[in-house]
Amino acid sequence: MKRYLAGLAGCLVLASATLADVTVGGEGVVAYTPDQATVTIDFTSEGKTKEEARSKSAADRKTLCEEIEKQGFPAGDIKTGRTSINAKYEYPKDAPSRLVGYQVTASLTFFTKDLKKLSKMLDDVENSKLDPRVSVQFSSSKLKELTDKARREAVADARRKADLYADATKVKLGKLKDLSELDTYTPTTGAFTYGKASSNESSGPGEQKVTVRVRLTYLNE
Repeated sequence: MKRYLAGLAGCLVLASATLADVTVGGEGVVAYTPDQATVTIDFTSEGKTKEEARSKSAADRKTLCEEIEKQGFPAGDIKTGRTSINAKYEYPKDAPSRLVGYQVTASLTFFTKDLKKLSKMLDDVENSKLDPRVSVQFSSSKLKELTDKARREAVADARRKADLYADATKVKLGKLKDLSELDTYTPTTGAFTYGKASSNESSGPGEQKVTVRVRLTYLNE
């Protein structure tokens, strides 16, 4: 009886080893050069009263819009973003804090595919008397196609590994049992900040990459 049970257990272990699935991971990476950008311009205006600060902010916004338009960007593409107003205090030594005015923080955004004009605007931003902070997010108009290409490369990479392991272990791969996309990484494509306080010396988008990782599971025949 004990011999029978031992033999049965051995058969089950062998069957388990034979039927074990083969699971591998794969990665696909596709490089590209961005062809479009979203620009956000933040600026701060001050005044002794709330009304004065708001009025100064409106005037500064108009000045910035005119400067952007001079670079060839249509006025209709420029959108007004968030706006906030805060009190400004001084903190004298050994004395109570005192209100000295108000600050309005506002922003403008616009989208463009003309990166040559954008580069010129970014190069000139440091000369602006308003000293705005300009943040640029580069992206690609073909991101969907690029991501699909990375997916194909990830699957091919996983299949290559599965074939390699199968050959090394002398097993035969069966049908595909499962395919999972683990993650897709697309950088917010180079968010750069420009302005007098920034040390950024490049106004170009550079090369970006989209990465896809997958996991494949094959039956073992």
